[in-house]
Amino acid sequence: MKIRIKTLVLLITGALLLSTNSFAQGPQSPNQNPSGKDQIKKKTSTKITGKVRDTSTDECLEYVNVVILNPEDSSMVNGAITDSKGVFTLDAKKGKYLLRLTFIGYKDSFRPLEVGNENINLGIVDLDLSSQALEGVEITAERSMMEYQLDKRVINVDKNIVSAGGSATDVLENVPSVSVDQDGNVSLRGSGNVTVLIDGRPSELLGSDLETVLAQIPSSN
Repeated sequence: MKIRIKTLVLLITGALLLSTNSFAQGPQSPNQNPSGKDQIKKKTSTKITGKVRDTSTDECLEYVNVVILNPEDSSMVNGAITDSKGVFTLDAKKGKYLLRLTFIGYKDSFRPLEVGNENINLGIVDLDLSSQALEGVEITAERSMMEYQLDKRVINVDKNIVSAGGSATDVLENVPSVSVDQDGNVSLRGSGNVTVLIDGRPSELLGSDLETVLAQIPSSN
């Protein structure tokens, strides 16, 4: 009776030890690599870095647009802008591309780019200022019909369409605050104490008949 009990205890103990060992090892996956070597992950993209600066001043350029283009249809693959130190970083898959750098006031820069498995450092990329030679600049301006100066008021006759094709009398009749009566007497704000200067000379030097003199001067003069 004692022998049987010991045998049963030994059998139960052995079964428990076997079960514990199997649980500790865990189930083996059927797809597990029997050699124990980890699978190598494939690299999907390559990092591209560089630094942009001004050719003439050697200063780093911030906010420069850096774009990778497809050479076949010029479609954009990826893009970035430079930071405060002029550095840019972007990714691209393996292949052949076109790198374009653009910035306001600078010439666009293009360069071929071939991307492989290794990261690419383009180093310093210089941008040149865009300059355009001008033969000459013509500045035109139009005077207003009435100009107020320090001691006088100037009326520009060429702005008065009504006086075009007439005489100096017609010009005076269309000047604000100036009136000419039927006898050709010129008055300013109702006062007849007016001196008419022609080419800087008093009209009295040209004769006493002011009406005739003004009627003979074309308004275009």
